[in-house]
Amino acid sequence: MKTDMENLHEGHEQSEAEVKMDSTQQPSHDHQHDHTMEGETMHVESISFGTVQDGNLTYYTCPMESHSFVRMKDPGNCPECGMTMVAKTEPFDTAQQYYTCPMPEHSHVVTEEPGTCPVCKMDLVLIEN
Repeated sequence: MKTDMENLHEGHEQSEAEVKMDSTQQPSHDHQHDHTMEGETMHVESISFGTVQDGNLTYYTCPMESHSFVRMKDPGNCPECGMTMVAKTEPFDTAQQYYTCPMPEHSHVVTEEPGTCPVCKMDLVLIEN
């Protein structure tokens, strides 16, 4: 009968000595599966323009102040100017409301205040999470 460790790593090239660890260590191998210890929790929630993890919101935005309305979940280039987006992390307030342009082409427009889309001038709509 195989141990849990043997079942977990069956088909992988590492020896048992390479994957042994105590409860404070993380495994150091290159394959995909969850290593969260029993009883350990990591709260991750996705919203339309970012990811909320452990009370912090992370999203990508344009480094140009005039394009600070650009907020996207994934890295890439600013749809307004082409600059490389930068990650921004801030405390997440569950009571905070966010607004976006109703046009799918302008879904990168996200603000904390109602108003008009800086691209097409349509009224922004509340993002429902």
